[in-house]
Amino acid sequence: MTPRFSIILFVVTAGLVITAGAVTSATSTARPQAMVTQPVGIRYEDFPAGKPFAGKSAPVKLTTRKARMFRTELREQASKGPDFAGHYTIAAWGCGASCVQFAIVDNMTGSVYFPSFYVAIGVGSTEDYEHIPEPLQYKLESKLLMVTGNLNEAEKGGVYYYKWDNNRLNLVKHDDLPTK
Repeated sequence: MTPRFSIILFVVTAGLVITAGAVTSATSTARPQAMVTQPVGIRYEDFPAGKPFAGKSAPVKLTTRKARMFRTELREQASKGPDFAGHYTIAAWGCGASCVQFAIVDNMTGSVYFPSFYVAIGVGSTEDYEHIPEPLQYKLESKLLMVTGNLNEAEKGGVYYYKWDNNRLNLVKHDDLPTK
């Protein structure tokens, strides 16, 4: 095996492992709340969602081309019930090596909301990979969504704190990724 081929194989394999981990955490039957870390300076409790929805989830509304394209993921993940902001489900799936796309599904109405970005999970030579959390972190009882990575493959990644309000994500704070 040539050194160039070995490096390419390593990069591809590492990307698949990272992507599989990100997607597994977001789509497994064990809800992501168990893997959530508490952001520094921002608390989930500061963005309360109110009483969680406990009824039967509404059928997912496939009113856009993008929603129809990802209908299987949206339906399967929404069927597990809400896991974000009281009555929403974060439906996430891989979009290539080290990449996560997601949508927010309203379990009460079936409406689907897509953010304006996807998350590339990458680190530079100065960033501390060991201390970078999952790309999407959230809780059922909070409107806070913590996104870690490079949004739309931007050159520099970070930790982005969004508040879900009026059916959209509003940026509250941005921090650089931890460095070595």
